[in-house]
Formats: sequence, structure tokens, C-alpha cells
Amino acid sequence: MSVVDEYEVDRVRLAALEAELAEMRQQMAELRAQVRGGPGEASPSTDAPAPFEGGDEGARSVSRRGLIAGAAGAVVAGAAVIVGNAAPAAANGQNQSLTLGDFTNSCTTTTGLHATNVGPVLMVTSYGNDGSNAAQFYVHDATGTGAVTHHETAGLGPAAEFIASNTASTASAVAVNTSGNGSAGSFVVTKTSNTAAGLGVLHRGTGSAVNSVNSGGGSAGFFGANGAKEALFVAMTGTGSALVVNSTSTTSTNPTMSVQTTAPAPAIRAKGPITNLSLSARTSSGAPTADTVSHSAGDLVEDSTGTLWVCVTGGTPGQWRKLAGPATAGALHVLSTPVRIYDSRTGTPPAIGSKTKLASNVARTVDLTVNSSGVPAGAIAAMVTLLIVNAAPGSANFTLWKNGTAQPSSNTMVWGGSVGRFSTLAVTSLDPSGKAQVVSSVATDVVIDVVGYYR
Repeated sequence: MSVVDEYEVDRVRLAALEAELAEMRQQMAELRAQVRGGPGEASPSTDAPAPFEGGDEGARSVSRRGLIAGAAGAVVAGAAVIVGNAAPAAANGQNQSLTLGDFTNSCTTTTGLHATNVGPVLMVTSYGNDGSNAAQFYVHDATGTGAVTHHETAGLGPAAEFIASNTASTASAVAVNTSGNGSAGSFVVTKTSNTAAGLGVLHRGTGSAVNSVNSGGGSAGFFGANGAKEALFVAMTGTGSALVVNSTSTTSTNPTMSVQTTAPAPAIRAKGPITNLSLSARTSSGAPTADTVSHSAGDLVEDSTGTLWVCVTGGTPGQWRKLAGPATAGALHVLSTPVRIYDSRTGTPPAIGSKTKLASNVARTVDLTVNSSGVPAGAIAAMVTLLIVNAAPGSANFTLWKNGTAQPSSNTMVWGGSVGRFSTLAVTSLDPSGKAQVVSSVATDVVIDVVGYYR
């Protein structure tokens, strides 16, 4: 080949390269038009096309120019571009949506956005009114193990922040759904010296701070901690409940809430300025002693009448003990020393009530709360000692009963002969003010000492 022929080949090759370079510059101009929002947008001088030779675009911060320069570099190198390899981004005009690539983007390299500035790397905002989301993330690979989004920070701010600023919106600021077998959301604190909460939820509205609903076989919510703080801390400053746990299953035999601990401390501690623990009566009538379902030892039940029961032996229905209720006397409070609350004899303390003998078959009311006895108004019953003194000769009987009710036919004490002095221990119901009645079939003096009371 002659020198002239070789020169002609080189000239043709150079012309082809110049044509390819012109096409690349045209693509770069189209990319700039897309990022600026359309060809009608004025561009600052810094966005002017840079010459192909020289310049270090890779050292610049990520911006419109940086994205375009990176895309140009990808074109030169033949690599996959952010906009995808199936179709380039369409040239959109003013007020048109921006489309990056097509839905069937099959690029094999990872698309990344990196910035050295202090603002967000990526901000997605939607001003539409058709109810569409500002951004949606999907992973369609059934075998993939990576996260749809991955947030990591080495600074002082949150790794991710989601804000819903529409005051009329009823949608969630963040909605996490999964149709797989894993967690819909996972919050992990790996630093052992971290004293902050693994998950903090603040709600100033009228709804629930946390609402967990599960229709599957797993837990609706699970909170675990191995530090010195609570696994779950719930605070309420409004008028609603701090925590509501509700089970709508009619067949499950598992408890609605189970609290377990291996520490030498209470599994549950309840504290309140008015009430520590409030039980709601079950809707079915009758005591649990007639239940046809299985119970476990330790079960606590308030039946529909307001009576409180505890199961001492599991079974169907199990063995039960009544703790308290409208028909029970409550606990016996034994006084440190007996207190005399009444003496009908003249000149003997205490100087309270009528100081005369009881007339035959004439009832007399006595107040068991007097003389600082310690018996409170509202006590259900009292335990007393009765002393009959100076009784008229002959057989007789004496009765003690609740004030405000009819005299019973039973007797508290019966005696005969002419001794005239008898004593016994008795228990009687009291009216709401702490009073009882006494009556004797013969004239006699009576002395009453309180030993204790029930409440």
C-alpha cells in the first residue's frame, strides 16, 4: 500500500470517529435538557457542555452536570446507563413527568446516587392529585435477599425520615407490607452501649401510637431487649389508653397476653395514682366453678356478679377459691387489743349510748365505730365478745344482728338459772355506718367489746 493510500485510510477512520463524537455530544445535550426540565429552561454558564478533551468530571459533586457527565462517560465506555439500556430517557418538555428508562430495564450494573453535600442524596416529591405515591419500591426477584431500600448513616441524623405533611390525609406516613415469610419491618440496634430505644413511636393524634394486627400464625408484635432498659415502654399523655391488647378469637386457648421473666423480679408491676389494676367482669353469668372450658392454676376471674375468684388447681373447670365479692365479708382485721364500745351499766366507761338496763324484748342500737375502736364505716361485719351482767333470774336468750334488718329467730346466747352473768364470742353483720342491734328476753345489762372487723 502506498503512502497516499495509508493516508486515505487514516482520514476515513478519523472522520468516523468525529461523527461518533458528534453523536455522543448530541446525546449529552438531550440528557441536559431532561435534567433541566426541558429545552425551554435557561441554563447557567456552569452547565455548558465541556470539551471532550481534558477536565476531570469524576471529581465534581453529584449535580445535574455530574449526572450528565457520568452518563456521557458510560456512553463512551459502553456501560449500562442510569436510564437503562432498553430505551433512553425521553426528552420531556416543561410541566411533563420525567421518565427514566422503561419498566423492563434490564441493566446488570447497580444504579447509585452519591453526594458530598449535606442535603438529601435523593428527594422524591409528588404534587399530583390522583392519589399516587411519591415513590414505590419493588423487588420482584423471588430469590433475592437484599433490602428494597438500605439506609445507613455515620452522622447524627436519622438514616431515614418519612414525613406526611398533608393535614387532611388519613394515610400512613410509612406503610410496610409483606407477602413473604419474613418480618414486614425490623428495627435493630447493634451497639451494646446504646441506651436509646430500639423503636420510638410518638403520636399526638387521637389514634393508637402502635397498632399491631395479625391474621397469621405469628406474633402481632415482638419486642426484645438485652440491655438495662425496657423491651417495650409505652407512654400516654392524652386521654386514651396507654396500651390495649385485644384478641377476637373465639377458639384459641392461648392467653391474649403472656408475660414471662427469668429475673428475680415481678413479671408485671402495675402502678397508678388511683387504681393499680382494674379487672373487667366477664360477660357470661355465674362463677367459673361451672365453666365447661379448661382453666390453669393461677387464673384470676371476675364473674358477672363482681365476685373475684382464683383457680388453685387446673382442670375443667378446675378448683376455685373465692377471694372477694359483694356476698363475702372480706378479710378479718384483728385489733391489737379488744376495745369496749358499749356498757349499759351506770357509771362505767365508755360514757356512750343509753346507760340503762335493756328492757325485756326491747331492741337497742349500738355503734361499733365509737371510742376509737378502729372499726370503719363500711365494715361488713364485726367479731365481738358479749358479757351479760345482772340478768333477771330465769331462763332467757340474747340476740345480736345487723341494724336496719328484721330481728332473726336465731339466738346469739341462751342461758338458764339465776347466775345472772354469762359471756360468749359472736360475729355479726353491720350496716353501712357500722351499727348493730341487741335484744334480751329478760331485763339485763350488757357489755360489748370489739375483737376485730371484716372488710
